[in-house]
Amino acid sequence: MRIVIDTNVLISGVFFGGFPRKVLSSVVGQKITACATAEIINEYEEIVQEMIDRKQGHIDRSILSPLIKAMEIIETVTRIEICRDPDDDKFLECAKNATFVEKQ
Repeated sequence: MRIVIDTNVLISGVFFGGFPRKVLSSVVGQKITACATAEIINEYEEIVQEMIDRKQGHIDRSILSPLIKAMEIIETVTRIEICRDPDDDKFLECAKNATFVEKQ
């Protein structure tokens, strides 16, 4: 199974646990393949840093390293402009481009 992890799922998994953490653990444990683009990875890092700053640094930023290392990095070839929030288009682009890579 190949998935794209929305930033909200990442934040929930890293900071709060529950099913989102199980998804992240499954990616790190290589039970599920998660795909991301460089743009998505940048967003993950920025948002996690913001959350760390709000929580006064109780969580180390390196918490993302195992997840990012386990992810399949996809190059964006096809662009999508469909979401009400244009920042969300990158997740659909990743899914579309990951499907293209899988078929080759």
